[in-house]
Amino acid sequence: MSITIKHLLAFSLSILLMACASDDLNTAPSTVDSTEQNTNDDGIIVGHIGLDDNDSDASTETQAVSPGVDISHRYQYEVRGKQYKVFNQVGQFQEIGIASWYGPGFHGKKTASGEKYNMHKMTAAHKTLPLGSRVLVTNLSTGKKVTVRINDRGPFHRGRVIDLSKKAAHKLGIIKKGWAKVHVKAIQ
Repeated sequence: MSITIKHLLAFSLSILLMACASDDLNTAPSTVDSTEQNTNDDGIIVGHIGLDDNDSDASTETQAVSPGVDISHRYQYEVRGKQYKVFNQVGQFQEIGIASWYGPGFHGKKTASGEKYNMHKMTAAHKTLPLGSRVLVTNLSTGKKVTVRINDRGPFHRGRVIDLSKKAAHKLGIIKKGWAKVHVKAIQ
């Protein structure tokens, strides 16, 4: 059996995605009823986010799509048996959900974009936005805002919509808690 470059690339991508899916950030709320989707006043689809009895992990199947978002997809990939489709363009993309952060365990390792992860830069991981996209992330409980560049894939935990670098998480004030409910908005 011969191994081709295509096989090696697929294997490398799967290893990278598994690294981004580590279970070391299980501190976000976990009850989200994905069947109970609501649209807010701005037309953003959001799930109901609450706390369950053990408050151990985030969960939702909700993917927010705002009016005006180009829903054609560039490519798709699979992690843990779930398919993710990457948007061609960011358009007017917005979503509300849980942000977490990742740092020391990934610092210096290769990201989905091919660059080395630097926890001291203003970057983030997102499951479906194109790599290189810029988003404004607002902590909904404090009003603090940061702009980050998407350079990685993830987070692959139910309910989490974005994984921030340590620096971005620090600026949003979520380092100690480990997570926050946020609004993510694409910047043109």
